[in-house]
Amino acid sequence: MKLKITKGKDDGYLLEYKLLKSSISDLIKLHNSLTSLTLTSVLAFLGYLISNDNSNYSLFFLPIPLIIAVSTRVLYYRKKIVEIGGYIIAVLEPRYNGLQWETYNNYFENISKNAIIDDSLNRSHFPKKIIQFIKPIIRYNRYFEFLMLIIACWVLYTVKMLPYFYDWTWKNILIFSLFIISVLYEIIITVQMNNTNKYRTKSVNEWKKISEIFEVKHLY
Repeated sequence: MKLKITKGKDDGYLLEYKLLKSSISDLIKLHNSLTSLTLTSVLAFLGYLISNDNSNYSLFFLPIPLIIAVSTRVLYYRKKIVEIGGYIIAVLEPRYNGLQWETYNNYFENISKNAIIDDSLNRSHFPKKIIQFIKPIIRYNRYFEFLMLIIACWVLYTVKMLPYFYDWTWKNILIFSLFIISVLYEIIITVQMNNTNKYRTKSVNEWKKISEIFEVKHLY
């Protein structure tokens, strides 16, 4: 991305802002590309196993290491995006008039979006108990693709192996146990993915503290 540098006392902030926004854009592209490629590859592989009715059902476990590796990397990308956004909110936008996107977006994610969701649910005809149950799910569970992939592999393996349950060997038990561990691990990753708003707030506060420390140092 080519950046146009202009003259003026605030140009350093503007240039840094553009560079960081470009970094966020690159991270989002990597995040989306990696997610799409993994989803397509794993679903195609599972489709192949189902259509060919392969007797080696342990192959359903084969995509799990890939899914875990990719989801962990995607979580890293999401956290880096939030960290950069937190720096922009805490350090750059207060110093340059007209740069407010990250600040407004942070407000929208934490307050406005939840208010919109609450209003939509309250206008619905669902019973109050159901609304109270599904509200946090809708609010905080937007990224669950990788968890669903692992559960799909686990379910397919279990369904295929159920007729042979009484003939399970230590190998079958080991694979089944690894599936459970994988699901539990992916739940942790999914929870972190869906709590980046809290991480953003923490990041903003940390960047503010760091900024204040350096500003005090510059006074001496």
